[in-house]
Amino acid sequence: MQYATSTQRAIALLLDIVISLIWLIAPISLGITLYQNYGIELPKLLPLFFFLCIPIYFIYAPYKFGKTLGMKIMKIKVVNLSDKPILLWQSVVRYFISITISCAVICLGYIWVLFHEKKQAWHDIIAKTLVIKVR
Repeated sequence: MQYATSTQRAIALLLDIVISLIWLIAPISLGITLYQNYGIELPKLLPLFFFLCIPIYFIYAPYKFGKTLGMKIMKIKVVNLSDKPILLWQSVVRYFISITISCAVICLGYIWVLFHEKKQAWHDIIAKTLVIKVR
């Protein structure tokens, strides 16, 4: 098993951020257009729906497919320490740790990848996952 490089991981994350923003902006733009042109008002809970889409993307995709779209483009995937698909709890822990602890101190949890022998970020270590190159 060959660990993903820090460059692959960083580019995959940036791609995922762009994909997430597009995923959020497109429906919001459509909603604004519908309201301005036709007076159709979006439900008040719609922002909450969009707020939940990001965690679903970053939790469900790695759990179900082993990768997000950004990771797929960069030819990397998330596995457990035995090179098997991750469990749902690992994906949930990985996501929430990545947006809290790994980002808390100037993204030190992500920078950790540069120095760790298995190229693990803090959220990978805590969730017992690895990011590897796809064979």
